[in-house]
Amino acid sequence: MEKRTAIPVHLITGFLGAGKTTAILRWLEEKPADEEWAVVVNEFGKISIDGETLRRRSAAGTVYEISGGCICCSAAGYLENNLAEIRDGRTIDRIVVEPSGLGGLDTVTRIIAGCDGLQLQPILCMVDVLSLDDMRLSRNWIYHSQIQRSDFILLTKADRLPESRQPIAREQFEERFPGKRVVPFRKDLTAYSDLTAGEESSCRWNPVLLNDGRYRQRIYPAQAARPVSLQVLLQLLGATPGILRTKGVVFTDKGFQRIDYTLSSCSVSAAGEETTENLVVIAENLPDVFAALDTLLGPPAP
Repeated sequence: MEKRTAIPVHLITGFLGAGKTTAILRWLEEKPADEEWAVVVNEFGKISIDGETLRRRSAAGTVYEISGGCICCSAAGYLENNLAEIRDGRTIDRIVVEPSGLGGLDTVTRIIAGCDGLQLQPILCMVDVLSLDDMRLSRNWIYHSQIQRSDFILLTKADRLPESRQPIAREQFEERFPGKRVVPFRKDLTAYSDLTAGEESSCRWNPVLLNDGRYRQRIYPAQAARPVSLQVLLQLLGATPGILRTKGVVFTDKGFQRIDYTLSSCSVSAAGEETTENLVVIAENLPDVFAALDTLLGPPAP
């Protein structure tokens, strides 16, 4: 029997809201038509919003969801099982792994490197250039660890900067993280796929586990009994210390609205009344960090 070539595995990391899912969607849409890909998506909380997004917007690959913990620690066993299932199942040409934005990389790389039949490719970290000056990130050890332990950096959201500011932002990043190999922002991701073809990752470290207790999550049902003020909600998200990421649908005085809040930006768009999505909020584990949101949005989902 002919021996199967090792399946390349691309690990796409980056902090919450850096644009990982958006990039993977674009990558799936532009991949060679004759290739079959598998995507493993890990979310910190119980609900996999990114997995739903990938499944809803792309039919170009199979999506495996791991929710309720980070694959760098509490959910590591699920990652091992998923990778073994993919490897031993039907022919897959490439695997893309998107860890939680709150996850470290050490245990994940150890699992991939230790799985026969898989070949870890250079690790790509997505960095939101609009958040380079955000103090909440500058003091966050996970953000720094993801960058330092990656082989290449892709600067995202640079297209939202004036063209004259783009090279300045790159210089600013390179000053803070000297020696990192930076791939300039591109609307296609062919630069990364060409760059990594046939290369194995240079990342090898001792495992360092992430303490999930540093962060908390709240899930608010979209189908609330009464609408909330969209303006007040957006003001709270921006003014409450500790809130890092908000994604999902909420019932407001403007109807059902889909919110995508990051440390650098917030987008709002209309959502259908029959939505099954909820609103997921991730924050640092600070006292009363959700108090104002609980008052506005009502009791969170169990």
